[in-house]
Amino acid sequence: MGNLLVITVVSYFGAKFHRPKIIGAGVLLMGIGTLLMALPHFIMGRYKYETAATHTNDADNFTVISTCSSDTQNTVQQLVSGCQKGEEESSPTWVIVLLGNIIRGIGEASIGPLGMSFIDDYALPENSAFYIGCLQTLGVIGPIFGYTLGSLCASLYVDIGLVNQETITITPQDSRWVGAWWLGYVVSGLLTLLAALPLWFLPRALPENHQTSEQDHHSNQHKHTPSITEIAKDFGPSLKRLLTNKIYLLYLVSNVVAFNAFAIFITYTPKYLEQQFGQSATKTNFLIGLTSIPPVALAVKI
Repeated sequence: MGNLLVITVVSYFGAKFHRPKIIGAGVLLMGIGTLLMALPHFIMGRYKYETAATHTNDADNFTVISTCSSDTQNTVQQLVSGCQKGEEESSPTWVIVLLGNIIRGIGEASIGPLGMSFIDDYALPENSAFYIGCLQTLGVIGPIFGYTLGSLCASLYVDIGLVNQETITITPQDSRWVGAWWLGYVVSGLLTLLAALPLWFLPRALPENHQTSEQDHHSNQHKHTPSITEIAKDFGPSLKRLLTNKIYLLYLVSNVVAFNAFAIFITYTPKYLEQQFGQSATKTNFLIGLTSIPPVALAVKI
């Protein structure tokens, strides 16, 4: 959502200014948004899984005693045949996760378009294709590392470091188990913040292509830096030319179809394996990351 809101504006206006710093600011936003998504864990308190199910004399119903959400025991009568559910407490902290994800998406919008255009403009012609290929490859294999990290975090108890692990009587195979879902966001958020630092020290033009750098330096001496108003005047005509380019639209549609299937796969397949085959989140993430994503990523690249 955040990516879609700003990617058009960022890719157009960002190309007119210092692209490495704009990319660095975007990566910094990604790190902040990722860390923000882990915040609910630190404000919601410890997880309590003391839940017991006991059958009554009536074979059509059972009683569930739960202390997961409060210190006092609440008894909820559920009818199995009618699938009647008791009231569940809701938490507004999902808004924090949504906000963090939107901020992360806004920061991510600068990496793809500005990064590839920066490489294409200032790298040597014989090297630019290799650099852009490396950038796209890293983006494709990223989910492999993400699922591997998610598998590791899911195998750790959610309150790791706060409770004595010897007192935990459930395992990841138990339906009441909650893994350290927040730990992956903390690790990736901190790594993202570190990755933003070098980008702030990159020059506006890479010195590798001396001819291009000298031309830009000579041009900047004779031309004034255009204002945002002057740049904005050409935004509408540029967008119109782009949307009327049949080759570009065909390429855009093909990419949307390809990555739509990829997004659906990585979103729903893990949950399907958990629910239909009784696999734990740890094993599911590991299987998806190492056995499924590589061939899908290779097919997309081909």
